[in-house]
Amino acid sequence: MKADKFFSLQARRVRQTTLLLFISFFYGAFAQAHLPLGVAVSIEPIKTNYDASDALMVEIRYTNVSDLPIQFLMRGTALEKQINEDFLEISSQGRLLPYVGRHVKRLPPTESEYISIEPDQSVSATVDIGEAYPMFEKGQYHIVYKGASFSSGDASLKSSSVASIELSEDRAVKLLKRRTPIIDASCSSTQRSQINQALAIAENIARSARDALNNAPVELRPTARRYTEWFGVYSPGRYSTAQTAFNRISSALSNQVIGFDCTCDINNRENVFAFVFANDPYNMNVCPVFFRVAPSGTDSRSGTIIHEISHFNVVIGSDDFSSALNQSGSRRLAQSNPSAAIRNANAFEYFAENTPFLPMPTVDDLPRPSDLVVSSFSVQKQNPAVEELVGVSAVIANVGESESPSTQASIRLSPDAVISLNDTQLSQGVIPLLGSGAMFNFDSAVQAPSEPGEYWIGICVSPVVGELVTTNNCSGSVPLMVRPRATFLPSIFLLLLDETSD
Repeated sequence: MKADKFFSLQARRVRQTTLLLFISFFYGAFAQAHLPLGVAVSIEPIKTNYDASDALMVEIRYTNVSDLPIQFLMRGTALEKQINEDFLEISSQGRLLPYVGRHVKRLPPTESEYISIEPDQSVSATVDIGEAYPMFEKGQYHIVYKGASFSSGDASLKSSSVASIELSEDRAVKLLKRRTPIIDASCSSTQRSQINQALAIAENIARSARDALNNAPVELRPTARRYTEWFGVYSPGRYSTAQTAFNRISSALSNQVIGFDCTCDINNRENVFAFVFANDPYNMNVCPVFFRVAPSGTDSRSGTIIHEISHFNVVIGSDDFSSALNQSGSRRLAQSNPSAAIRNANAFEYFAENTPFLPMPTVDDLPRPSDLVVSSFSVQKQNPAVEELVGVSAVIANVGESESPSTQASIRLSPDAVISLNDTQLSQGVIPLLGSGAMFNFDSAVQAPSEPGEYWIGICVSPVVGELVTTNNCSGSVPLMVRPRATFLPSIFLLLLDETSD
């Protein structure tokens, strides 16, 4: 009996471990704020009523309610002891408050960012929610932890992932500091040089990205590899969003004063490239990783600047996705969720950096339009008598890459060696629709002029819609020597003329 119970318990743990791994992967790939299965959250305000001078501190506790230890990623949770990601939903009077906290570009998490939580163990941290959400008006605020519904466990613990606080009076609007120097004094001379170099590159690659999107022919955009790689399957609306983003990013880099601060006042700063506050354009905080990477290329200093500028609400208000911290993650997000990919700050960065290089289509990639040419023209008799019927033949070809609609061909008579549509028309006929590379044999008969003399004859094809080259629509000329009509007299008159002459 004990053995059966042991194996039953082991089987249960294997199933639970498998499920934990699956859920962790699923939400790690597709959710921005998530918790592993088996973790319950409780939110406990430090006070029930806060006045204007109080920091809005709340304690957030994470409890392992499963039977197994859980490896818990502290990144993007209160355990960082500051709010670096939008993991709460705060509302007041039925209105959801926007997130105005940090948007952080970081390296993938390292082992040191995980902690092990044993069964029934809790870990907690206290954070100031007023630093990340605009809570200025007196009244009641409701706080919900995002992703808590993905956890399983004790219902009483889960229900406490919702909390409320009361502001007893209006609070002064917190103004984010704006720095007048383009580069703050906290940056060393070497860092200043690196920032200026990266800014120049960022301006160039942002302009190039903008032009690549705007100049791509509309009919080729759905198959544009560079776009679909980072933003997913094409839709006109999402493509327009990408255009708007790069128009504004490029404009900001060319026309706005960009502020840089090298203090990097954030926890775990050694894994951070940079961070910004979305409602504080165009100031950014640059961190140790920023200065360790190359000025251009994948996850570069110049790319990081574009990434951060895309976060600003006046630009596009992009997001950071925990599943898309590098190129492979961003590609997967583009394939699985294009609506999220078009908000992914890394997607804008990787599109601009464009390493490895991926092309965007240009007008040169469009199929060449239809192009009708007279490939040959011949005349059966070049010295006819006046008003004699003359047979003519021509071969008309479509040497363009697009289908040519039906049109007219006309035999033309010219007083000189140049044939054009302005010359006298002798006859005309129909040229049918021709696919790319198709040819049509045109045969006709025309009447020679009524006056003897030297003429030139040829054929012209009327241009079709979209045909860009029309200088080859008329053939070369063939000389036509028209002689007088011959006179024939009966033989009896010839004999009489001979006798008279004697």
